[in-house]
Amino acid sequence: MIQSLFRYSYYRLLVIVFLLGWNCLPAYSQSTAILITGKISDEKGDALPGVTVLLKGTSIGTASNTEGKYSISVPNSSGVLVFSFIGNLTKEVSFNGAGVQDVTLQADTKALEEVVVVGYGEQEKKDLTGAISSVAAKDIQKIQVSSVDQALQGQVAGVQISTTSGAPGGNVNVLIRGVSSINGGVQPLFVIDGYPVSNVGIGNPLNTINPNDIESVDVLKDASATAIYGSRGSNGVIIITTKRGKTGASKIELDSYMGFQEVGKKLDLMNAQEFASMVVDARNAGYLDNFPNGNINDDNTKRSGVNFDISDKFKNPAGLPTTDWQDAIFRRAPIRNYQLSASGGTDALRYAVSGGYFQQEGIIINSGLKRYNFRANLDGQLTKKLAFGVSLLPSYTQLREVPATGHYGALGLIASATGMDPSVPVYNPDGTYGNTIPPVDGNAAIQNPVKIANELQNPSSQFRILSNAYLEYTLVPNLKLRTSFGVDLNYFKSNLWNPSTLSSAAATGPATARASNTENTNWLTETTLSYKKAFGENHLLNFVGGFTAQRAYNNSVTTTAGNFPDDLITNINGGIINGGSQNIEVNNLVSLLARANYSYQDKYLLTATVRSDGSSRFGRNNRWGTFPSASVGWRISNEEFMKNIRFINDLKLRASYGVTGNNAIGNYRAISLLSSNNYVIGDAVVPGLVPASLSNNNLSWESQSQLDIGIDLSVANGRVNITSDFYDKRNKDMLFNIQTPSATGFTNAFVNVGEVQNKGIELGINTRNLVGEFGWSTNFNITFNQNKVLAMNEETARIFGSTAPRANSNVTQVGDAIGVFYGRRAIGIFNSAQEIVESGAQPNAKPGDIRWKDVNQDGKIDDNDREVIGNPNPDFFFGFNNSFSYKGFSLDITTSGMYGQDVYNAMFAVNNSGVQNNLKFIDEARWRSPENPGKSQDGKMFGRAIRGGLNGNTSYSSLYIFDASYWRIRNVTLGYNLPSALLKNWKIQNARVYLAVNNLYTFTDYIGYDPEVGIADSNQTALGVDFGTYPINRSFTIGINLGF
Repeated sequence: MIQSLFRYSYYRLLVIVFLLGWNCLPAYSQSTAILITGKISDEKGDALPGVTVLLKGTSIGTASNTEGKYSISVPNSSGVLVFSFIGNLTKEVSFNGAGVQDVTLQADTKALEEVVVVGYGEQEKKDLTGAISSVAAKDIQKIQVSSVDQALQGQVAGVQISTTSGAPGGNVNVLIRGVSSINGGVQPLFVIDGYPVSNVGIGNPLNTINPNDIESVDVLKDASATAIYGSRGSNGVIIITTKRGKTGASKIELDSYMGFQEVGKKLDLMNAQEFASMVVDARNAGYLDNFPNGNINDDNTKRSGVNFDISDKFKNPAGLPTTDWQDAIFRRAPIRNYQLSASGGTDALRYAVSGGYFQQEGIIINSGLKRYNFRANLDGQLTKKLAFGVSLLPSYTQLREVPATGHYGALGLIASATGMDPSVPVYNPDGTYGNTIPPVDGNAAIQNPVKIANELQNPSSQFRILSNAYLEYTLVPNLKLRTSFGVDLNYFKSNLWNPSTLSSAAATGPATARASNTENTNWLTETTLSYKKAFGENHLLNFVGGFTAQRAYNNSVTTTAGNFPDDLITNINGGIINGGSQNIEVNNLVSLLARANYSYQDKYLLTATVRSDGSSRFGRNNRWGTFPSASVGWRISNEEFMKNIRFINDLKLRASYGVTGNNAIGNYRAISLLSSNNYVIGDAVVPGLVPASLSNNNLSWESQSQLDIGIDLSVANGRVNITSDFYDKRNKDMLFNIQTPSATGFTNAFVNVGEVQNKGIELGINTRNLVGEFGWSTNFNITFNQNKVLAMNEETARIFGSTAPRANSNVTQVGDAIGVFYGRRAIGIFNSAQEIVESGAQPNAKPGDIRWKDVNQDGKIDDNDREVIGNPNPDFFFGFNNSFSYKGFSLDITTSGMYGQDVYNAMFAVNNSGVQNNLKFIDEARWRSPENPGKSQDGKMFGRAIRGGLNGNTSYSSLYIFDASYWRIRNVTLGYNLPSALLKNWKIQNARVYLAVNNLYTFTDYIGYDPEVGIADSNQTALGVDFGTYPINRSFTIGINLGF
């Protein structure tokens, strides 16, 4: 009742505020308008087009034309005009009556010196020689998501972000310039307020941060930018900087939004009658295929086994009801977020603190997430030379998970809902759950998905605190010594309860429980010396060097229990402990680093970086590695011959080359591990230990070299900005798990062999298309990346990737991308016995069966006839974002897309065997007779419905590989800033209300829930597999931002 009342009051407040702001708009037109005109110039006297002219305190405005002239009608005879233009200082001019007001704007040198966080320091953007992209806070906060990485989708060239699970706290894959490893990590390094953090607990580290707390995100992509992080920089670096206090009066801000979510797309499944028809056809066809002397009129007593039995209800399906199992598990789910922040301070002490609460219920019943977060950043001066700072980011997250992904035999919710017999009700007349357990007449044993969601309990929680403190002492002018110490404490626990009433094969089964606790502690100390000095007017030197040490400790304990007498106690205490394990891991990293930047005449730029890392993860002969890089830049626009080309404001060429590493290979792979084993001593069996793996004293990090050539261009007074890069990066010491001779007593060992290449082009364009009263700006970026394996171990020519539904679905081999799809290729359907005879390769086929490609042309179809049938990697991906403004209104539209990638749909709903329910897509495409061969769907024909056929129609093949190209309208936000004249009466500095829609629509031909799928997590050899992924939601929210 209280929550309902609060929601009602919340929405009512937003409506009142919006209407008040709207009603005050006509007030400005009640007085007699006067006209003010003039011309706007720069310091050289040149006209400035596109300058915004606003009447202070109102939304009345205009813009200067191509000659720098403007004209504005104002309601009062006196007031103040505000002139603003990018790259220039804002100027206020008072007026008293109509007339001419000519204005000269001065260049804003601070704006031109925009800084970028580059790792162990900052650099002016104009002086960058590496490939670095930045995203401002305003571009992050306009999208209502739980994690900042989701907000980055489509905003940065070269960064491929996929939301592979729509579950609250679900997985988000982030790739910078492609997949560069098979067995090593591929995710970028995340650095939060200078602290490199690890992936532990719920999602990635960004899941614990409120996006509203973020000041900026800087993405380091090439070796010149990432080499400062050495053995952790090969996959790129994402630097998160949270908001810090600024000198001035205290400012209090309230940010809040509420709304609801719904499933973005439902699948069009067969109804009860269509399913019954497929069951009858498939089982009759399978019966005759396996028993040629049988007759389709034979009843179940004459049919051998149960696979070909047909239930009476399927023979007379006319009166069968149809249950929409998707409606049964999906729901309209609420989402809400509240955050209160305060910032301000003096020269002696500045502060920025915030507290927030985020709640997201999942669109699948009984799933959801709650997050409580706090942030405190303090900076100040202890003495004239000694500065200090403290950052504190604690968070507590609670998660309720449901088993969305996986086989229905393992209680996978999506597979259960889409595969369930549609004639089965959610609830029987007596109130019990409807299901097909135990199975009858050869039907599939599928548990009721509503029952799974209601009875299976899998809660988890995470407490994480990231803290960092620094002292900075100015030794002499331009020379500073900085030392810092930080800790990342992470405590994660989860519980699982599967009651006796929830079985995948019988009416009841043994109850089971599991309890897991993980403690992860990480500390970091860094000491750096920085020097920055200009020598005369032509030389500028910037240097940083230092030492870092980091230690990570992980302790995980898992306990399982069974033999529960009843379901009253839903944890391990109610049963008998029957299993347990403990895993303790430690790794250390010690580093020396240095970087020097040199600028000559602000035209010729040079950056040199080196880092030396010592890691406990590698063999004793390769504990240390050195990672150098160098880059150069030429600002052509500052040359004398460019001075008269005023259309070009900035033009810079960049080139870099360097070596980085990848130490994300896990712990203890270089040493021989031990496992328990029993020995016989005398007549007794005694426990003991035996070697479980081979040692490799030469095991080292994956070493990656990268070449980058880029160009930065700004034209039309900064209204068009273009950045483009060509890159070629190669991992030359790829980590492989190779087979070893059986004489060694081991089956495999990890070694550094093989090479993979990622080569591509990035293009980013930012434009201010229209300026003035109506504004329009555009951000477009596109990336073309080609992934290719160049070399592998001779003994391992192919590495197969497997996922839950199918073994060896993907392959990694020389000449192809990592993890391409590998299987049989369907080339048509046999329509007659004569076609089968003429093919000669499929003697067991019948009309309506799939015709397979005989790859090796040996006259038979077997595993030697597999080939590459698809690629999970896109040809290119892009973002296209637009922002519009008119007076106090704003409209932001964010879109992103990928083209050319394939998905293996392993769902049983894409299977015409007559066992599980199917998409109507499949029913329409299945063969029934030569006269009715089915309707081709995306060029696919699925052959006849058959269970247990001899031709292997349901074998893994190109029939299940689908084009997953898409273009998604990711976010649409309509906002309104209330006029300051209205807010003064309420002592409010600024107020904004908005309506937002996330994932409004996805343009795609993919037949599944969503083209952004993946159940392989970090397994790069089995990408792009859809086996019941938690669907992406569409959300509608209304929010308010208040500043005091």
